Amino acid sequence: MGGAAPTDQEIAAYYKTNQATYAPSETRTLSQAVVQDQKTAQAIADAAKRGATIAAAAKPAGNNAALSAVTDKTRKDYASIAGDAAATAAFSAPEGQVIGPIQSSFGGWIVAKVEGVKKAPGKTLDQAKSEIAAKLSTDKNKNAMEELYNKAQDELDGGSNFTEVANKLKLPVTTTPPVTANGTSLSNPAFKLGDNLAPAVKAGFDVSPTDEPEIATLANGGGYAIVSPAKVDAAAPAPLPKDGETLSQAASSDTDHWSGPAPVLAISIVWPAGDAPPCWPVTLPGSTTRAGNAMPSPAARHRSRCAGRSG
Repeated sequence: MGGAAPTDQEIAAYYKTNQATYAPSETRTLSQAVVQDQKTAQAIADAAKRGATIAAAAKPAGNNAALSAVTDKTRKDYASIAGDAAATAAFSAPEGQVIGPIQSSFGGWIVAKVEGVKKAPGKTLDQAKSEIAAKLSTDKNKNAMEELYNKAQDELDGGSNFTEVANKLKLPVTTTPPVTANGTSLSNPAFKLGDNLAPAVKAGFDVSPTDEPEIATLANGGGYAIVSPAKVDAAAPAPLPKDGETLSQAASSDTDHWSGPAPVLAISIVWPAGDAPPCWPVTLPGSTTRAGNAMPSPAARHRSRCAGRSG
């Protein structure tokens, strides 16, 4: 779910407000020396204009010259560290030209060489339209998700249960097979909840079936999940194998007495617009344990609501 798609008017308004982002731009890389007196600065400038690098030209000044490289700065950026006069000169000169001495607004005299010029053509509204639409869509989706989160929390605070909240807010409900605390199914090795759902699994193990459902924040900006254990199976002793049976085969032949310690989590997830809940495997096995070892029991086949989609 998410917010409505941005309109052309909203896209145009964003472009106008952020015109500096889409306007043509120019950055420059400079090497420079800053000294405290004009005479020393002039000597450095003369040597640099004869072909010496700024560093070599400033070497006779020793520690009295502060050398630095200014990399990929805009005119505004350079003005903030060197002053407007230096920025005007640096951005008026062609690549390779030495400027100065120029007295800095912040003290000292500057001699600099334009080492590189980069120009970006900028983007028209039509050129920027798709990326602006994507950003505005993301913002709208986030706002809509936060609004839905608040509605769900209000419903839970008002005493509504998991099913009532899901029905009222029209949220998709997914019931997992029995899973362990790390999101895996002991009896179905192919099943594994995504890492982004780890907070939902943790919430499922933190609450009991009689507790109010928990709203978990999913990883990587994936939205929220309302979590409630649909079923909790307590661990039970394993059946003893009969003649000729392995322990695993005994488990398969006596499923009524096997149960696992993992809750089945009923998860309702608020997904970002354009995304869909993952289609995990659709077998619903019971999980089993004995002396700390996992034992599989037969899987009951279950129709997937994700039929036809890859999971």
